[in-house]
Amino acid sequence: MTIHPPVIDCHVHLSGLDGIPKLEALRAHVGLDRMNIVCTMGRDQVNANPAAFVAQAEVPDRSYVFAGLDHTAFFSGGEVVAPLLAEQVDRLRALGADGIKMIENKPTARKLLDIPVDGDYFEDYFAHVEETGFPALWHVNDPEEFWVPGLTPSWARERGWGYDETFVAKEQLYVEVENVLSRHAGGHRQLPEAAC
Repeated sequence: MTIHPPVIDCHVHLSGLDGIPKLEALRAHVGLDRMNIVCTMGRDQVNANPAAFVAQAEVPDRSYVFAGLDHTAFFSGGEVVAPLLAEQVDRLRALGADGIKMIENKPTARKLLDIPVDGDYFEDYFAHVEETGFPALWHVNDPEEFWVPGLTPSWARERGWGYDETFVAKEQLYVEVENVLSRHAGGHRQLPEAAC
């Protein structure tokens, strides 16, 4: 007997509503059973959650959504009120999110947000994710060659993914994640050499 497990791409991005038909066409062309639309945070665009939820509503049997967090309160210096991160977990679950996409430890996002993930800002969030068992897909750092100018691929450099001393050191990013895992992963702290 031949078993045909479902083929799922666990990491696709969608930035706007006009991308939904393209994403569905790509899924069909490649022959994927499902796609996981992952949403990231930003300063100018809070996150890509709205488009992802629309895509999920259009093809609910062929998509998952791992929503991005809303850091508007931080970016606005408190002028804009947004739910606390732990509360966002419950709201996103209620909206139909299947998990959270954590981009906050990608070097560019960490530089933009400039908040250590092992600090007080994230503590209640990680505690609530652990308590609820809500899945998180966590981008941790970037490939080693992105930290060496002569080895950084041109496609990465063009996206601003070549890192120097103006970014939080890669070793520090790993330490922060290790600290979070020590507190919230029930002792499961194995972090791969090049996690992302």
